[in-house]
Amino acid sequence: FSSIPIYNVYGLSEAAPRVTAQRAECCNSNSVGKPLRNVEVAVLYENGDDVPQGESGTGCVKTPSIFSGYISGDKRASLRPGWLNTGDIGYWDENGELHIVGRADDMLIIDTHKIYPTEIEEKILQCDDVKECVVTSVKYNKIDLLACLYTGTQGAEKNIREYLTGKLPIYEIPRRYIYCRSIPRNNNGKISAKEVKAIIEQEMGSTT
Repeated sequence: FSSIPIYNVYGLSEAAPRVTAQRAECCNSNSVGKPLRNVEVAVLYENGDDVPQGESGTGCVKTPSIFSGYISGDKRASLRPGWLNTGDIGYWDENGELHIVGRADDMLIIDTHKIYPTEIEEKILQCDDVKECVVTSVKYNKIDLLACLYTGTQGAEKNIREYLTGKLPIYEIPRRYIYCRSIPRNNNGKISAKEVKAIIEQEMGSTT
């Protein structure tokens, strides 16, 4: 399919469903493009104010096709009247294209810093020594820190850390890297966060 253009799109069932899409004139990076006609998208702080370009915030959507609500009540509080809080974290780039970097539920707080593991994992995966990886927080000597479970080249911890230097803020660079043969997954093929934490904690505990 090398001669066939492929564009990213973004949507959710509650918005029925498409929200943004890349197009030939709107495909400058690995974004999810720009809002569709009659769809408004905003990236907001928790107080409902707009987040500046390049800074991450909560994605909110306003569209005529928005759903009427959940049977069991709203899952997330609206940050702006009449707008749907998607629970997705994103930012606008310099081309006005939307990037989705993770879920608000997945956000980690380390030393007051809000950290989105997906952004870090994307950078780590660019390192030649890494095939798959998962970034999470663990408690070590009563301190919360970032750790990474990865597959690929065994013993590449130093190389990964050096690769990330200068590419991520210091507080987003994991402190520990644990090699494994395969990332644990559940029966549905999704990464098992519980097992990932258990492996990391066991390995870190054995070196305490």
